[in-house]
Amino acid sequence: TPRLKLFHSRWNLPDWKAGRQPSRRPRILFLADRNILANQAYNAFSAFPEDALVRIEPADIRKKGRVPKNGSLFFTIFQTFMTGTDEDGSPAPSFGEYPEDFFDFIVIDEVQDLTNTQLMLILNALHQPNDFLLCGDANQIVHPNFFSWSKLKSLFFTDATFKNSHQALNILQANYRNSSLVTDVANRILKLKHARFGSVDKESNFLVNCVGNNVGNIQLLDDSDSVKGTLNANTARSTKFAVLVMHSEQKAQASTVFDTPLVFSIEEAKGWSMKILSFSTLFMMKVKFFNKKKK
Repeated sequence: TPRLKLFHSRWNLPDWKAGRQPSRRPRILFLADRNILANQAYNAFSAFPEDALVRIEPADIRKKGRVPKNGSLFFTIFQTFMTGTDEDGSPAPSFGEYPEDFFDFIVIDEVQDLTNTQLMLILNALHQPNDFLLCGDANQIVHPNFFSWSKLKSLFFTDATFKNSHQALNILQANYRNSSLVTDVANRILKLKHARFGSVDKESNFLVNCVGNNVGNIQLLDDSDSVKGTLNANTARSTKFAVLVMHSEQKAQASTVFDTPLVFSIEEAKGWSMKILSFSTLFMMKVKFFNKKKK
């Protein structure tokens, strides 16, 4: 995979390229916003020596009283790095325990869910300031933080550490996850969004192309009590169906209609691996259903 090739390329430090005996293994950090992504990355690099892989967990940090430093490939999530306490018990980000030049390369996935301040604090742990890769999608923001690619580019242009370096920006438009019908509907919704609300930057205007052969199927149902009652009767006792709502506060309202305990918000469901959860269908509850005015 592209990620694996990237890690293999960064595995060879300049010492190897120059024919010198390396003084140590390289240290590479993979940082994501959800455990499922960090675990996927960790499992993808099982070909590396076992003592080279480190999965940074909050429980291990609390148990040992320090962050792990013996390893070469480190995997964790934003929340683990952003939380922690100092010797006095006061809040202190865990990533602050790593020296400023500790990592040789950093990969940050779902960067749109980080603020610029958080991003710069993490990148300060790089041995060389330009050895990093940021991946993200401004149309998949979970935590509102006013992210935009233009602001991110401005940050690197104005910061003295990165000002004289060249940072390449590549737009990836291939969709490997969804069927062609789902991709087409998503593109149409994105066009409506841009027409109604505009776009924060040009990088967010690009549509995606489905590269799979599966056409898929989309069915729209009437928002009526009879339809919802039928859906509830057919899915309440099944683990293959879940109810998906826009916001966490709507879960309680959804539970008054659907008897299944499998009710999730968009934030909770983002990044789901359907193979792991074995859910074959998701029901998107319309916002207006949960925002009817009280009579």
